[in-house]
Amino acid sequence: MSKIRYFIIVFVALIVLVVSMSIVAGEEPVPEGVEAEVSVPQPAAESVPPIMDDAVETLDQPSVFDLIGASGIIGYVIIGVSFVLVALIIESFVSVRRERIIPPDLLGELEELFKKQEYDAALELCEVERNLLTNVVGAGLAKLNAGWTQMESAMEESAEEGATDLYQKIGYLNLIGNLSPMLGLLGTVWGMVQAFMVIANSGGTPKPTELAEGIYQALITTVEGLIVAIIAIPFYFFFRNRVAKMLLEAGAVTGELMERFRPRD
Repeated sequence: MSKIRYFIIVFVALIVLVVSMSIVAGEEPVPEGVEAEVSVPQPAAESVPPIMDDAVETLDQPSVFDLIGASGIIGYVIIGVSFVLVALIIESFVSVRRERIIPPDLLGELEELFKKQEYDAALELCEVERNLLTNVVGAGLAKLNAGWTQMESAMEESAEEGATDLYQKIGYLNLIGNLSPMLGLLGTVWGMVQAFMVIANSGGTPKPTELAEGIYQALITTVEGLIVAIIAIPFYFFFRNRVAKMLLEAGAVTGELMERFRPRD
C-alpha cells in the first residue's frame, strides 16, 4: 500500500474520532420556549440556600477534550498511537482478505490455463497479478525447466516471504497493544512525580487541590493506555488467526495446482 493511501486512512480515522468525541462531549441545546413550558415552578429565591448553586456547579462532568487535555504530553502521544491503531485495523480489514490473497477469479484462470498446459501464459498472468497465490505459483513456474526440486524450493521460499509480510503487517497491532500500557504507566509515574514535587516544594502540608493535577494526569494516562491496548490486542489475535487460516488454504491450493509437476516414483 502506498504512503498516500496510509495518509488517507489515518486522516479519515482522525476525522471520525474527532467527530465522535465532539458528539459525546457536546450537549444538545434546549429551545428557550420549551424550557419555559416544561419548567417546574421554583420556590422563592430566599428559600434556596446559596450553597446549592455551588453544589450544582461541582457536579459538572468534564468533557472528553478536558480529559485529553489534562493527560499532558504523554496522553497526546497515546492519542496519536490510537490514530495509528485505527488506520492499521482498517488497512488489515482491507488487505488481509481471501479475495486479496487467493482471488477466486484469478484462481479459476490459472486452473483453466493449467488444464490447457499453457504454462507460459500462466507465468505471465502471475507476473501481472501480484498476490500470495501468484507469487508462489509464479516462482514455481519460473523454475519449470530446472526440475521439481528447484521448483519446490522456489515455491517454499516465496511462500515464506509472503507469510512474513502478512505477519509483519499485523505485528504492529501487537506492538501497539504492548506499548500503549507502558506509555500509560509512564504517564502514571510522571504524574506521581509531579504530585510529590508539589509536596517537596510546599514547605508544609499542601492542599489537596495542589496535588490533584498530578494524580489526575496519572490516572487519565493509565486509562488511555489501557483502552488502546484493550482494542489492539483482540484485533491482533483476530487477524493472526485469519492469516494462519489463509496461509494453510493457499498452501493447499498451490500444492494442488503444482502437483502435476511432481515426479512419479
